[in-house]
Amino acid sequence: MDLKTVSLDQVEEQRNGKDITVAALIVGTRPMRSKKGARWAIFTIQDMTGVQELLAFPESFARLEQVLKPGNPLLLKVRVQVEEAGTRLSLQEARRLEEIAERAASSELRVRIEMQSLSENALDRLEDLFAAAPGPCQVVFELCLPDGSMAVLQAQQRVRTTPEFVEAVREICGNPAVRMVPE
Repeated sequence: MDLKTVSLDQVEEQRNGKDITVAALIVGTRPMRSKKGARWAIFTIQDMTGVQELLAFPESFARLEQVLKPGNPLLLKVRVQVEEAGTRLSLQEARRLEEIAERAASSELRVRIEMQSLSENALDRLEDLFAAAPGPCQVVFELCLPDGSMAVLQAQQRVRTTPEFVEAVREICGNPAVRMVPE
């Protein structure tokens, strides 16, 4: 699934029938029934930029109902439907963002640390950060010494590498210090 997402405030600009990917939360659900009695739903989805209606017709609703829960950040593949009443989205695929992050995170997080610039405070902050984010990703520290030599140390603890987590590590260790290494 494409991770290049369109924010909900840009949906109106998309052409009719175009498949796009949005990252959003379900904030409302209206269960519906078709004339033949099949279940479907109209969801209200929201991101940081706006709110949109998402139609989950019987086939996609039946297939994805387990994923379509309020409060889970979702990555949704949707088709744009421009109608007189406004633009709506029809659901094609849905995955929990967490699941995608975990799949991506089964790689390795490399953290390069310049030993001469590392403070006790920074070490404590890193320790707290790692303790607060248990997950599937292996962390490897590259400890760089002033003479140019480097020691590689594997962390005992695995972490969940969200963008916020990586940003927090960068804040503590310096910007070029963190990189993901795919398996």
